[in-house]
Amino acid sequence: MNIILDTNMVVSAAKFAVDVFEQAEKFGKPVLLDVCASELKKLAKEGNGHANLALRLIEKKHINIINTNKRVGIGVDKIILDVARRNRWAVATNDKGLIEKLRTARIKVLRLRQKKYLIEAS
Repeated sequence: MNIILDTNMVVSAAKFAVDVFEQAEKFGKPVLLDVCASELKKLAKEGNGHANLALRLIEKKHINIINTNKRVGIGVDKIILDVARRNRWAVATNDKGLIEKLRTARIKVLRLRQKKYLIEAS
């Protein structure tokens, strides 16, 4: 099973120096959606050092970036939810709003615990 890493998760990983990529492998194969990669690039361009580091880590770890054929006007959370639901993939995020939507859709959620490790959210 693939594990979708959302923007929030990879920025947090860079911020707290946690290898979420390796930890996600305990649950499946970590992947990044193109819309999340775009968000990271935008944040990095705006001067967010953690987003810049996250982009370098994604490249170094050879994380597969999934093309979602993004449609204009659809939010990133909706795209993550749609891809996860359609493919039965889990999502790694700390975004409370997204976690609630994923739980409602009965999609497996991983979150960062104590700024140190990934756990399955209950």
